[in-house]
Amino acid sequence: MKHVDDLARDFVRRAAKGGPVAIKVGRGIAALLVAELIRAGFDLAQGCLESIKDDALRDRLLAIVGAAAAGAAIGAGV
Repeated sequence: MKHVDDLARDFVRRAAKGGPVAIKVGRGIAALLVAELIRAGFDLAQGCLESIKDDALRDRLLAIVGAAAAGAAIGAGV
């Protein structure tokens, strides 16, 4: 079994190429994988948000990203 970080990187790589992104893992690994994908997505979003100069817009977008990450975590049972 690949390490969860490897699975997450592979998932993101295949998604970026437009290829199939389905992977089959056990429930325990799935929760870890979703958590890793959330972290990676949040890091990417944070990097993008840091380039926005308008403080009010950045704060609104950060709230949206945070809510989406929280919803994904709750839905995944993380």
